[in-house]
Amino acid sequence: MVDPNLYYQKCGLDLLVLMLYMGDLFVTGSNKLQITMLLFKLMQKFTMTNLGLITKYLGVQFTNISTNILLHQTNFTLSILCEFSFMDNKPTFIPLNEGLRFLNEQTLQLWMLLTIDDSLEN
Repeated sequence: MVDPNLYYQKCGLDLLVLMLYMGDLFVTGSNKLQITMLLFKLMQKFTMTNLGLITKYLGVQFTNISTNILLHQTNFTLSILCEFSFMDNKPTFIPLNEGLRFLNEQTLQLWMLLTIDDSLEN
């Protein structure tokens, strides 16, 4: 499937990515100079405001940790927990085996029920 809002340019080992969604423009890449040059060219052609490093986009939060970027939905998760009065419950980690496949939606629902029951006992 092709996304008509996602564009990329590869130059050697460097990658430059441009994502356009409604009135928002997201630019990232492996080479800061290429990113700066692209933003400069875009700002010459269009009226734009550089909002700096991304922190949230389409409900996904971006957190810079050292040289990595963590993508998470902590705020969304907390709002769901709060809305359904689960804030006082103890969290549990549910590791899934790599390659795990559910046979159908019924087995998925059964697994979810068993997992919830198991987490409530702890």
